[in-house]
Amino acid sequence: MPVTDPTGAGVVDGTHHHATVIRNLTRAATAYGNTFGWTTAIVRDGLVLLLTGDRVGIAMPAAQAHDVAAELRRRDSRGPTLALPGREPHWVFLADLNGAIPLQDKAPAGVTFVSSPRVLALPPTSMMDGPVRWAVPPDPCRRWLPTFDAVLCAIRHPRRTACDTPSVLETECHTPPRPTCAPTFTNRL
Repeated sequence: MPVTDPTGAGVVDGTHHHATVIRNLTRAATAYGNTFGWTTAIVRDGLVLLLTGDRVGIAMPAAQAHDVAAELRRRDSRGPTLALPGREPHWVFLADLNGAIPLQDKAPAGVTFVSSPRVLALPPTSMMDGPVRWAVPPDPCRRWLPTFDAVLCAIRHPRRTACDTPSVLETECHTPPRPTCAPTFTNRL
């Protein structure tokens, strides 16, 4: 017999919870698609980003990733970065291949390239070890991704001034996004 919650607002037997999870995932998928043009899918009770076209992920242990994120911010090449839970949490930097071919055997130590046909979990997905979060949330004013080369350069040469110039669009958002048409993604999606 289903257990009714004390407020009488719904049934607490998993069915109501599952419907709420699916509704939240659908809302997030629509927002990611409308705001960033990302192709997503709901798989089981999670939302995933389909790595299509030139979109890739560059995964590394969170302990290493903090310096890389700071370097990308310093170079004005930051982009959306996922924080995946686990015994050894990882961050995944989303990037645009821009013609580069990621060869895993050429990856720096501890770095894994994630490309099509693989997928990446997106917030508000919850995994066994906890929720998927944004370490660096996507910004509606910066819809492009940093290039694969720019992220790789930040991994290989943190805190260096000389490096190949990242091919990142240098455009500013001149009008603040309206919350109804350009949501800000937080860990509470």
